[in-house]
This record gives sequence, structure tokens and C-alpha cells, in this order.
Amino acid sequence: MSEIEVNEDEELNKIKEKIEQKKQEQSLSVFDKRKQAEISQIQQPKPDRNNELVEQLFQAGIEHQIQNNTALQDKVLETAEQFVQNKADTLKNNVEAEKKESEYNNNKDACEAYGFNEKRTPRWAISFMKWGYNIILAIYLFIASFTVMPVIFLFKKISIAVKHTWVAIVFALLVYLFIVVGIPLIVTLKN
Repeated sequence: MSEIEVNEDEELNKIKEKIEQKKQEQSLSVFDKRKQAEISQIQQPKPDRNNELVEQLFQAGIEHQIQNNTALQDKVLETAEQFVQNKADTLKNNVEAEKKESEYNNNKDACEAYGFNEKRTPRWAISFMKWGYNIILAIYLFIASFTVMPVIFLFKKISIAVKHTWVAIVFALLVYLFIVVGIPLIVTLKN
């Protein structure tokens, strides 16, 4: 049998069962229905009135304690104050962490030059690294003005005319070496 036929048979059986239940309900007399209602009421558990009274008394006791017990009121107020203080401290720490992260991101090059890559690096350390990085950068720029920059400058100018990169690099190095070594050598040999 296919799955569809099995499903249809099951649905047909369910429909037949519902029809039988309806027939039985209609055949019950008024007396039988009243009797069934009485039986269902007997089977339902009666609410426990004692537990309900105890709960009401307990709630009244709690309200009385809250209104009249000053020691309890002081404890509640102290706990509330600690709760508010903890939340305020948490918010302050989150704001400070965001500020540190922002300062780190703004000075990322300086921090990474010192080997720091944590976004929660203290701000005083970031400030120190920024100044140190600026000093080293100034020294590098001064030295590079006589060493690296001329080669790069010559390379860029030569690469405009020469389309092969390696030829432009070699030619730029030769020109630079001639300027740095050749000219001073020629001047010293003439004297």
C-alpha cells in the first residue's frame, strides 16, 4: 500500500470515530448528562483553602515588615545603592574602554612600532609611544632624505622613460652611487 492510501485510511477511521462519539452524545438522556457533570465535579480536586489563607497571611507579613522594619528598609536601601554604584562603575569602565580603543586606533602605527596591538593599552602609554614614534620618524626622515629618498625619486623619474621596473631600479642605483661615491672620489683624486 502506498503512503497516500495509508494516510487516507487513517483519516477515514478518525472521521468514523468522531461520528460514533456524536451519536453516543446525542443518545444520552438529560439524566445521563447531569450524572456525568456530577461525576466530573467529584473528580476535580477542591481548592485547598488552607494554603490560600497561609499565602495571604505571608504576603501581609511581608508588606508589614517592609513598611515597619527600619533595619530591613536600611538593608534594602544599601543593596539598592550598591546595585546602582555597580551599574555606574560598569558604564564608566565601558566608556573608558571605548576611549582607549579610539585612542589606540588613532595612533595604531605608533603602537605597532613598539609591538603593542592591544586595543586596551593605557592612554599614557599610547601618548608616550606617539612621542617616541614621532622622534624616530623625524630621525628616519632626515637620514632617508640622503639615502632612500634620492633612489626612490630617481627610480620614479627613470621608470617614466624606461618601462621595465628592474632596469629602472638598476639605473637609479647606479646614478645614486655615482653621486654619493663617484663625485666625492673624483674631487679627492683631483686635489
